[in-house]
Amino acid sequence: LWEFHESGGSVTGDSSGKGNVGTLVGDAQLGDSVLRLSGQGYVRVPASPSLNSPALNTWQFAGELSVNVPAGAPADQVFLSRSERALDDQEVGLVLGITGDVPFVRYGGHDAKAVTKLPRQSWHQLAFAYDGITLWLYVDGVAVSYMDIGWPSDATNNPLLIGAETIGSTVAAAANAYIDDVAFRDVAVAP
Repeated sequence: LWEFHESGGSVTGDSSGKGNVGTLVGDAQLGDSVLRLSGQGYVRVPASPSLNSPALNTWQFAGELSVNVPAGAPADQVFLSRSERALDDQEVGLVLGITGDVPFVRYGGHDAKAVTKLPRQSWHQLAFAYDGITLWLYVDGVAVSYMDIGWPSDATNNPLLIGAETIGSTVAAAANAYIDDVAFRDVAVAP
């Protein structure tokens, strides 16, 4: 759990007690208990066994974050990822973001996507849960989409990025937003 209560610096602590410290990269900034991203930075949390499901055959996980997208920011952004997209656009892993201002969660190339745009300049909770079969997307605590995807792809060796995703070995799609209270859990729980 990353709450961003630090008043500055280059790292953000993990308040879950699991020691998953995040490193600020680029122009990512901490202040006023939020992570401030302007499209040129993100937070990198190294891959860790504590970010994986306790039993690999259960493949269950969930996550959530609060986000505030400012006016004038891009309509396509990634807020959380634990994935790797190859140069041929084949994706392995998890991505949470907006496309055309519409929230989505993608896992192993399968999308669960909302039908309405995320209002700007106000705080919203985006969350997801995967129970081994179904991937759910929640906006402000309400389930807005789901997709049955069956057996997932394996992204357990990838770092967790807050505010970006990788394409090949390059970090891309850095967010321009305020982010707070990021959680990544190894069980499928609804927000």
